[in-house]
Amino acid sequence: AQCNARILKVQILEQAKGAFSLYPHQTRMHVFLLRGYWVRLHVLERQNMPPDNVDIAQAPQTTLDDACPTWNQEPFVPVFLADMSDYSTEFLELWANATADVCAALGTDSS
Repeated sequence: AQCNARILKVQILEQAKGAFSLYPHQTRMHVFLLRGYWVRLHVLERQNMPPDNVDIAQAPQTTLDDACPTWNQEPFVPVFLADMSDYSTEFLELWANATADVCAALGTDSS
């Protein structure tokens, strides 16, 4: 399980690193990690990312942990209600909070 967690964290950080280079104005990335019908939100800060010259896949565990400090703190929540009729309240709350955060950073309204 620990090995799989490292692989996931490396993949997320590599993708975030690419996104940060593509969108230089962004200082924060919201990453939704889906596992089956479950989702977890990670907020990554540019200032915590490893430098460009660091190969994330080869980086020490402490470097990965510093870049994604909430890894073990954020719970997985269901994407859908139990009867699969709609999105869960928890997922909608994560989505709304992420959207509001992005809009605030851009100076726009999320409604």
